[in-house]
Amino acid sequence: MTGGWDIFTDKLLLLASNIESGLTFLKFTERREKAFRRYYFKKIIAQARLAAFLGAILYALVGMLDPFVVPEVLTQVLFLRFVVVAPIIGMAFLLLLFIKRETWVQEVTFTAVFSASISVVLMTLWDTGIGSQIYYGGLICTTLYGYVGFGMRFGN
Repeated sequence: MTGGWDIFTDKLLLLASNIESGLTFLKFTERREKAFRRYYFKKIIAQARLAAFLGAILYALVGMLDPFVVPEVLTQVLFLRFVVVAPIIGMAFLLLLFIKRETWVQEVTFTAVFSASISVVLMTLWDTGIGSQIYYGGLICTTLYGYVGFGMRFGN
């Protein structure tokens, strides 16, 4: 009976030492990490596909406000939104449809969210008028959408 207790206390002590040394560098065995990634992929892939589809639509719909918010730099903003970023988000959606393994999901979703976030930053920088301040909220929304909608994880 004490053998089981000893294993439990050993694992508890190992966990405590990992916490004391900082969880930043906590590593799992390769087998456990692969098992987690497979589980996470199965759990999140349908949500990520839906998030990419809805994200592309939302990103385009918000573009309908651009003529009212940033009329001075409208050409640049529309080019960035519809010629550069919208195709990236659309490509992410297509890639997520065909991905069958967990290997590239985080990279694809990160690319879509990062491109949307950078575009919001650029839109804010291009127009220094009072209207462009509305895009700061968009930056928060894209970040939250990435982690909540796509189910992105911190780290790799």
